[in-house]
Amino acid sequence: MLEIEALIQKVVGQLPIAKSISIACISTTNPVYLVFSDQPDTPCFVVRPSNSKGSRVIHELSLRLYQVNKALVPETLGLYERNGTMYSVQRGAGGKPWFQLPRTVDTPEQWASLRTRAIETLREFQAGVASVPEWTTPVHLGAALRSAYYGFLETDNEPAYPLGAFVDSMADELDRLGTWDGIFQHGDFSLNNLLFEEDKISVIDLEDFGITAIPLYDEFTLALSLNILASKRVNSSLAIELAACTQFMKHRYSLNGKTIQALFLCHLLVRLGAWSSGEKRQPYRQKLLHLLEQYTNNPSVYIDN
Repeated sequence: MLEIEALIQKVVGQLPIAKSISIACISTTNPVYLVFSDQPDTPCFVVRPSNSKGSRVIHELSLRLYQVNKALVPETLGLYERNGTMYSVQRGAGGKPWFQLPRTVDTPEQWASLRTRAIETLREFQAGVASVPEWTTPVHLGAALRSAYYGFLETDNEPAYPLGAFVDSMADELDRLGTWDGIFQHGDFSLNNLLFEEDKISVIDLEDFGITAIPLYDEFTLALSLNILASKRVNSSLAIELAACTQFMKHRYSLNGKTIQALFLCHLLVRLGAWSSGEKRQPYRQKLLHLLEQYTNNPSVYIDN
């Protein structure tokens, strides 16, 4: 922590904020340091080690995303060196995580309002991403599903239930759509990666940005998180959350139910590939494996055909 404190002193110079700070470390896939000063509930800086090539890429992405989505993502200040280690420093985002909002989950109406705000933020985030040409790419959807299936088999055995036949059927459905004008997805657009203020939402955690350009990937991620985190007091199910989060794209592009079923299968297989192969994601991976089996046996329970 002393290294991070000295780093922040370097970043802010002689500003008063440097005289009284506290630091918390969050151990996610990679360590993240939250630096607090006069507002104990909101970090003034977020610091990430950035020595690896991957972390440098995330730093550059953060800079570019701030240029096109200033209202949504925190400002990235720069790369700073301390005793041979490079650190990426961002300003802390305002707002609270969803579970700290007053009476967030007391009623179905309040949960629906929270969901709507999250979906609208995703629409705005995607519009910013789509404005950057290098973050758009053609995607052959049937080939993307088959590739995701092969990636899954590299991390797991072929299951006893008829997953291969299900993939073949759904890939044939996506083949009919041909090539899609895809945009890079956030990669983990979940409720836990949003910070809520009264009049805005900030989007954080860009480590998985660009994991795929498959349409509806972020919508499915949001729906899964909403379903997992919903209180029993609200009217939620995975089918409800999936329908709500995919409604906009379904109507905009006249997607039928089987197409959405096929895209959701693709989403599950991408997440069950290398993305969840690490030890820290094993609990979530087991939930996804169980869902994959249930979904393969009866997709219409989750998404109307």
